[in-house]
Amino acid sequence: MKSYYDSGIPDEEWYISPGEKGQSVQYFPHFEEEHFGNLYWFSFYMESFYTRFEGLIDTVYHVINIKYKFDFEPALGFRKKVLKGLKVVDKDLFDYLDALPDNIVFQKVKDFRNNIVHNYRPNQIDSGYTKVKKTDGSQNIRMSIGNYTTSSEFLINIYDSLDLLGEITDTIRGKVELK
Repeated sequence: MKSYYDSGIPDEEWYISPGEKGQSVQYFPHFEEEHFGNLYWFSFYMESFYTRFEGLIDTVYHVINIKYKFDFEPALGFRKKVLKGLKVVDKDLFDYLDALPDNIVFQKVKDFRNNIVHNYRPNQIDSGYTKVKKTDGSQNIRMSIGNYTTSSEFLINIYDSLDLLGEITDTIRGKVELK
């Protein structure tokens, strides 16, 4: 992923208005043909990272489930069940994991992942179509140039999330070692 980023993805200015040829909006004005390939492959691996990150967090809960012999079946609500069991046997680890969703890096990872999997992918320009509910119950519909998250924004969050995974690993390592 990083090699595609380093090969060049000039998306910091992802649109200009008016465009160089008089169009109302020009997307990716600094791209040449190879930049689209770099963005494609960067996005492919970036999306894979975010979907796998969630799996790594699940693995932490599976390890704790096994270590403390909770024997919870992996199903909907699994993390909550493990946390509830953990609260009784290791309050410090419970407090750490229970606070994880409040971590700003974790929140951004979760937001990116949810949008990649369930909504418009933030690494592609969305439709710009937004519904806004007003207090009287009516709706306004707005159209814009769209929204887009630059490759550098993703890369910064990926580095931060790798640091967070390291912190999580350091925090649980002594707690789950077999003795």
